Amino acid sequence: MFPDPDEFATFCNPDNFRWQLLNQAFSKPEFLKLPVFTPTYFKMQASLLSPQTGSISTHNGKMDVEIGFPRKYMETIQLGYVLDNMNKKDNTSEKNMLKRHVFVNRKPTKFIIEIVFPVPGRYLFDVYVQCINTTGEATLERLCQFRFLSDRKFTKETLPDPLPEVPAVGWGPGPKCRHLGLIPLTHFDGCMYIRPGEVRDIRFRTTRDLDVQPQLTHSYLPIYQLVEQVLIEFFH
Repeated sequence: MFPDPDEFATFCNPDNFRWQLLNQAFSKPEFLKLPVFTPTYFKMQASLLSPQTGSISTHNGKMDVEIGFPRKYMETIQLGYVLDNMNKKDNTSEKNMLKRHVFVNRKPTKFIIEIVFPVPGRYLFDVYVQCINTTGEATLERLCQFRFLSDRKFTKETLPDPLPEVPAVGWGPGPKCRHLGLIPLTHFDGCMYIRPGEVRDIRFRTTRDLDVQPQLTHSYLPIYQLVEQVLIEFFH
């Protein structure tokens, strides 16, 4: 079985560009800057929406990565990631800190991954896809890899606050939520903006009897200070 030209051209660059069998062939410099795509990327029919290159520099210390999937996959997958500062290898505390500067937001047909690079340097960013099967079991496979260079040096005043600890199921109502029978009615992704003092209702429909317990967390405030800020109500 011959590989698809679009897939083949991402890991093999022939001397004669015509053998790429593409309408728009990659030049050698363009090929070397491609992200590292795995067979899983093509098996899941993923599409890289931005950036269009896998090796890129940023001067504001931030980067957004957008990856699209067919709708048939969006309700059964979630994305994981590893962000590594190549200047500080094998530093567990550094990796945990970096993890809190990445936000994965789920949209109807794509994921938007917002990254902040807290210190200047060269970074490797690996994206993984976690698939939930019909029995609720999860498999984790690498999807693609990027190389980023950031020259922004933040101060304490300009560095964005880190996110709270990333939950195992990710942000927003993902596949685990739907598998358990909790269907979102009002908010479908993991990002919500609330003004100070504003009250916001988040509604779900349940398809089975569930014991639901909400919990509000903060980057710095302890959980016990936030308990009274959340009220749960059940309707029949």
